[in-house]
Amino acid sequence: MEFQPFTKHDLDALADFHALALVNHEPYTGPPPTWERLRSGFGESRPGTSQRNWLARVDGEAVGHVSLMLGTTENLHLAMPWIQVHRDHRRKGIGTKLHEFFVERAEEEGRDTFIANANEALPESTEPIDGAPSAFLRRMGYTPAMTSLHSRLDMAAVPEGAHDELAAKAWRHAEGYELTTWVEGVDGGDCPEHLLEDLAYLEYRLTTDMPLGDMDYEPERPDAERVRERARSALASGQTFCNAAAVHTATGKAVAWTFLGLSRDSGEHAFQAITVVDPDHRGHRLGTLVKLANLAPARELRPALRYVDTDNAEDNAPMIAVNTAIGYRPAHASVTYQRKI
Repeated sequence: MEFQPFTKHDLDALADFHALALVNHEPYTGPPPTWERLRSGFGESRPGTSQRNWLARVDGEAVGHVSLMLGTTENLHLAMPWIQVHRDHRRKGIGTKLHEFFVERAEEEGRDTFIANANEALPESTEPIDGAPSAFLRRMGYTPAMTSLHSRLDMAAVPEGAHDELAAKAWRHAEGYELTTWVEGVDGGDCPEHLLEDLAYLEYRLTTDMPLGDMDYEPERPDAERVRERARSALASGQTFCNAAAVHTATGKAVAWTFLGLSRDSGEHAFQAITVVDPDHRGHRLGTLVKLANLAPARELRPALRYVDTDNAEDNAPMIAVNTAIGYRPAHASVTYQRKI
């Protein structure tokens, strides 16, 4: 087996990766990756991380893919694998060889803790979930460290006026706050300069306050430049981020923030990412308000948008309750597995 390093600029290798991704695509995860999306965004890392990719070839044929993702500022002990084996070549030991290759590269970087995610079925899951990735990780010596709930909002299923009513109720608890929205990336520009420090603090709070289960994970320490870099990263990867923040009018500080990710070809689908509220300003329904405020601009940019997916740690009951009120429903579990060497 030969391992070929590649980037989005190696078009022949990228085409082979695209074919592999299409063959392995699971419909329940959303739309398959398009060539345009890969050409613009494959291998682009969020600020504070790096990513390297290899195709595994047997007699010239691409039979698998392995990625090494690393923290470059925090979590210098961690490495994150992404491993795929072509459906027609499974149960031949290829996945094990890909993982061995990943471990060798990770150890060369001085990493001794690995974390990887696998989807698993819930009792309420309506589509079949392949249990092979979880079984593979257990065979490789990983153990479950945290479970997240993956939920989906179907906006076509939300009764007319329900979101307006929910927002009106939330505003009764939010006197002294106002909302601001902006768009970053392909369809927008940069984060407003006067909010950068506030958003950096909020992102820090997110990584220090969010449940982590048994993960050996160091809270990130973002600064204004890293927040600014996110908009640049979105542009480089062909993405658009719709942002909403709640501003405390007495101080002018942003005290709640969320963003939602769209790709150029996202069509019906989007992903709800960060939502965080400053602990000193919780209890005012700000999480509900910023999430609702983001939906309208997202639909203006993508009129076909219907589904929004999100993840929450299973023991993050307050945010799950917010999502449930908005209309999100559980789809499957996302389990983070960990291995230490």
